[in-house]
Amino acid sequence: MLLSLFIATLAVMGILIASVLPFFISRYVKGQVDAHDPPLLLIVVLAGALGAFFSVLMRLYNFEDLPKALVSPDLHGLPTAHLVIYSFVPAVVGAIAATVLYMLFASGLLRGDLFPAFVCKKGENLCTTFGMLIGEWGPNQATDYAKSIVWGFIAGFAERLVPDTLESLSRSAQKGNSGSGGGSNADAEPPKFGT
Repeated sequence: MLLSLFIATLAVMGILIASVLPFFISRYVKGQVDAHDPPLLLIVVLAGALGAFFSVLMRLYNFEDLPKALVSPDLHGLPTAHLVIYSFVPAVVGAIAATVLYMLFASGLLRGDLFPAFVCKKGENLCTTFGMLIGEWGPNQATDYAKSIVWGFIAGFAERLVPDTLESLSRSAQKGNSGSGGGSNADAEPPKFGT
């Protein structure tokens, strides 16, 4: 299992490098100033997967009985495919968590100095479709790009961050709806984290 986790981590890192490398080659080796940026959502998703792998590998590294578990006869009976699939579960969970957190930022449901600020690259009020959400709606400045990637990693690393955030948003929405007789929750405060 440890080998499968390690190989899966290397695979995700390879995909991350492969998705960013063409941009760097175009911009910095060939000098093409108009080189397209790599898709940020893909980078955030991969950062979430890496965060999840990092968390799992750190837990395994700190697990004192790992050598005994690796030679346990119980593990030898499991098919290799099960171990490989099990090794990719943290990456899938981390990628989903990073995507959900990215959309929480993009929607404005989570705001504050620690979170990325999003804007429409075409101009104010011009991003009105899903395609524009993915292609034109994004972080405002370089620091907001960095925050998006770091939060993607954190979403994968901290397994309870996104579920707890969603539960908090759900409770806020329910309080807003029950207090206003079932009306909208437009004036409800989004949850504040780390501010």
